[in-house]
Amino acid sequence: MDTLLPPIIKIDRRLYRKNPSRSSTEIVPVGHLEEEADSNLPDEPLVADDTQEEPVFSGPTTACLTKPVSCDQGKYTGTIYVPKIFHKNVIGNNRATQKKLEADLNCKLVFPNQLSSDTNIKIVTDVSANIPAAISRIDCILTDARSFLPPTHFVCLPVLHPLAQEAFMKFKDQLLKSTHTDQNRVYDLFPAPNKLHFTLATLLLADQKEISFASKLLTSFATTELGRPFHLTIRGFDCMNDDPKSVYVLYATVSLMIDFPAANNPRRLQNVHGLHSGRREIGNPVKLHMTVMNSRLRCERQRSRVTTGATADINPVSFNASGVLNDYADHTLIEEGQFDEIQLCSLLGEKDTKTSFYPCVAKLNLLQANSQTSHECT
Repeated sequence: MDTLLPPIIKIDRRLYRKNPSRSSTEIVPVGHLEEEADSNLPDEPLVADDTQEEPVFSGPTTACLTKPVSCDQGKYTGTIYVPKIFHKNVIGNNRATQKKLEADLNCKLVFPNQLSSDTNIKIVTDVSANIPAAISRIDCILTDARSFLPPTHFVCLPVLHPLAQEAFMKFKDQLLKSTHTDQNRVYDLFPAPNKLHFTLATLLLADQKEISFASKLLTSFATTELGRPFHLTIRGFDCMNDDPKSVYVLYATVSLMIDFPAANNPRRLQNVHGLHSGRREIGNPVKLHMTVMNSRLRCERQRSRVTTGATADINPVSFNASGVLNDYADHTLIEEGQFDEIQLCSLLGEKDTKTSFYPCVAKLNLLQANSQTSHECT
C-alpha cells in the first residue's frame, strides 16, 4: 500500500483519512509502516489480535473480535462481542444507526435473537478492511452509551470496624436527641451501621463477563505495592453542595491524605479497562467519604411504607446541615482504624441476608493480598 494514499473512511458525506496510530512510543521507518499495512490488504483475511473465544478487555472499549475474520465465497465475516444491553444503541431508533453504519461501510450487521443468550454481532462485507472500520464505529457508540447509563456496581471499603460502627450510632443518637434548629433531621436520613462504606469506584458492568473481569482486576490491585490495608482517621463532616442549609448528602471525611494514592488505584484500574460508569475522569483523585445522612435514603424508606401506589409523589427533600457542620467540625468517629477488605458490590440485587450489606460479587482481603487473590462472595 502506498503510504501517500492511506485508507479513507466515509462518515456521512465526508471522507476521513486514516493515519497510522500516534499512540506508539517507537519511531517506525516509513517502509516498515508500509509492510505492516500491506499485511492487511483486502485479498487476505484479517487476523484478530486475540484468537481466543473468550474476549479480552484490553482498553476502554467493549467491542472486540472473538475469533479471526473468516472468508467464504468472497464474503468476509467478523464476529464481535457486544454486551446485549448495548445492542439497542447499535441498532438505533427504527434501525437508523444500523442502516447508516451499513450504508457508510457497505456491510451488513447481523444481530442475535432477543431471546438468545448469544451476545455477538456479525459484520458481513465484501471488503475485509470494512470490518475494523465498523468495529471502530461501534466502539464509539458503546463509549457514548456507557456515559449515560447509571452504575450497576461499585468498589468499596466496607466499614466493618466495630468501633467505627459504634461511634456512628452514638453520633446519630446525639443528632436525633439534640434541640438544634436544623430542619428535616429525622431517623430516615441515616444509613444502617452495617451499610457504612467508602466508595472507591462506580462501575457499569454490562454482563457476567464484565463482572468476572472486574473481579479479576481486584487481584491485580493486590499484587501492587499499594495493595495493603488502609489506615484511616474519620474526622469531620462535609456536604456535596455549597449551601449547608440545603443538603442532600452529608458525609464523614478522612483526615489522613497518605492513603489517597492507594484509594485511587482500584478506580484507575477500572477506568483504564473501560468499566467505569458515567464520563471518564482522568487524573481526578478519589475523595474518600462515608455517607452519614442521605435524603435519597429517606425518600426510599418513605416510599416503602406507602401502600396506596402514590410513591411517585415522594421525592428527595434537602435538609439543613449547618448545625452539624458547625457543632461537629472536628468530631472523630475513629482514629487510625484499619480497613483490610475491598468489595465489589452490586447496586441491583437483594441485600446480603447474613450481613445486610450490599450484595457482594467479589472481595479482596488486603491482609492476605500477597498470598491470596480475590474470590467470589458466597
